[in-house]
Amino acid sequence: SNNLSNSNNISKSDNLSISDNLSISNNLSISDSLPNSDNYSNSNNLPYSDNYSNRDNFLNSYSKRQSSSNNTQYYTWDNKTVNLTIIPNAAYKKIFYGIDYGPVNAIYPLCVNTLGDFIEDVKIISQLTNRVRVYGMDCNIADYTMEAILLLNLNMTLVPTIWIDNNDTTYQRQFDLLFNFIGKYGVDKIDGISVGNEDAVWVNIHPYWYGVNITDAASWTFNTYNESVVKLAESASKDSFISEVGWPTDGDIHGSAAPSVQNLQIFLDTFVCSANSKGIKYYYFETFDVPWKAALLGPEQSDEYHIYQERSDEYHGYQERSDEYHGY
Repeated sequence: SNNLSNSNNISKSDNLSISDNLSISNNLSISDSLPNSDNYSNSNNLPYSDNYSNRDNFLNSYSKRQSSSNNTQYYTWDNKTVNLTIIPNAAYKKIFYGIDYGPVNAIYPLCVNTLGDFIEDVKIISQLTNRVRVYGMDCNIADYTMEAILLLNLNMTLVPTIWIDNNDTTYQRQFDLLFNFIGKYGVDKIDGISVGNEDAVWVNIHPYWYGVNITDAASWTFNTYNESVVKLAESASKDSFISEVGWPTDGDIHGSAAPSVQNLQIFLDTFVCSANSKGIKYYYFETFDVPWKAALLGPEQSDEYHIYQERSDEYHGYQERSDEYHGY
């Protein structure tokens, strides 16, 4: 929230009370159907970790490369060198209020990701928005995102998240990591803190999952937001945000909702500019594809919501996490 402006007001307690104006308690609804993240132990299914038999081998290799030079040198997970130069791409437009970001291979306990990966991603994200929201505190997700923002000297803010599943250990670990993060970076570049995937004033709105036809998707999203979120927030004198909103390019058909690149473009055309003109605060879902989710969380996680698919140097529409940009 905008009230997170002074780290002196932040206290660590069992109730996760963050300043007088932002109180987050343990009274959270935790779904028993969510997987236990502490049970993940195999990286064989991770699409971007085939070069490493396990996380330790990867980290040892990365550490040796980092220390091989007197000057700091950053690398991506697949050994590509990284610099701190942002090359503007005329095809990119900074039109999103905010964007959700799922870093490559950053899923606990595997964490086959590097600061270099985040630097490369933030170079792209910074040309689309000044606000980014991440999922969870594990794998240095919040730390590396903030470090990339600082190294690139960007005017960007971050919404870190305490990820919640049905394991108390997960909550405690992320709780501790959050306060370590705040102690390290302060709160000047923190827009707010998300506990779980949504709360009283943050809501995920996905017309696709409700079977809404793409021609009605944007208007349905605005109506749902106004009726279900704004009224509730206003009654509690609180601000409101859309924490996730987007349209997939692949996956199953739900009712009248069909995933495709063409429908993603329609949703971008009909939602983004209109939301901006209405002053709606939203985080678009999402920057890149996250195929490693499907390997660990199940095939229902494989629907592709990306603006980018892969990171590369080439721009030719909706293709790779690259300068291949899906929309605008």
